[in-house]
Amino acid sequence: MKIFISGGYGLLGARAAYYFSNLGYKITVGTSSESKFLNYKFNSKIQTRLIKWSDRTSISEAIRGNEIIFHFAGMNAKECSKDPVYANEFNGYKTKLFLEIAEKQNISEFIFLSTAHVYNKDLNGFFDENSKTDNNHPYAVSNLIGEKFVEEFHNSNRINGKILRLSNIFGKPDIQNINCWDLYINNICKQIYTNRNIKVFSNPNIYRNFLSITDFNDILNQIINKKIVLKNSIILNVGNTKSIQLGKMAELVAERYYDFKKNKVKIIYECSNSNENFESLDFSINKLKKLGIQVKNSLNDELIALFNYCDYNFK
Repeated sequence: MKIFISGGYGLLGARAAYYFSNLGYKITVGTSSESKFLNYKFNSKIQTRLIKWSDRTSISEAIRGNEIIFHFAGMNAKECSKDPVYANEFNGYKTKLFLEIAEKQNISEFIFLSTAHVYNKDLNGFFDENSKTDNNHPYAVSNLIGEKFVEEFHNSNRINGKILRLSNIFGKPDIQNINCWDLYINNICKQIYTNRNIKVFSNPNIYRNFLSITDFNDILNQIINKKIVLKNSIILNVGNTKSIQLGKMAELVAERYYDFKKNKVKIIYECSNSNENFESLDFSINKLKKLGIQVKNSLNDELIALFNYCDYNFK
């Protein structure tokens, strides 16, 4: 099976490239960053393509010969806040362009990576795939534009599309200098090595749903191997089976670090109203489960991999 991964030099793209390549898939990764393309070399099994998103020919040549597309290229929340207009253009309308070209190339499956944050800016309460999307942050709005185009192409039988609304991801990077240290768990793991403590700046009682990159790739592999064609709705919540408070996750990371290094880590709560309580987050993945997709929960293994990475790079 031949898979093209856009955003292939990013955190999720690079991890997916190596994961699926090791399983025997033929992988091609694409990036629009010339510096990344020139300065980092994947192993010989993984092909690389430099993409110009303004050039149809460039995109067409990059994906030629592939069967499945993982569309992971996109602007993150900070980038979207700085330039909401371009966020809509890239996360939204460039997705439409990509779909048009993928259709002409007879791509069999187009998987669009979206975010759980389309539902609500606070993410308190219950959310399934039918929940209202009322977050007006540019990150959410631009992803919803991209989602709309994937749905249009799927519903008109132009391509087999799927939209993955991903919860809070974490995990070690496979490429150095990737911007992944604002992710909550990645950040507190790095703090252990750079500050010798963990500072929690958000309210520790806020609930979030954390999924390791290892588990995300495993879920993705199950999805494409089951050859699922979704009919009524192509949206899938992708996350862990349970949510956890930020403070409890910091404690869990500190415990795992003690098991790993036998060193205790102090946790400092910087939030002035840390006694404020929040409604629990129920990020439902029942639809995923009904399709026979299992979440293995590789949190501990992913944390050890992060500790090893930080131990090597941030001492």
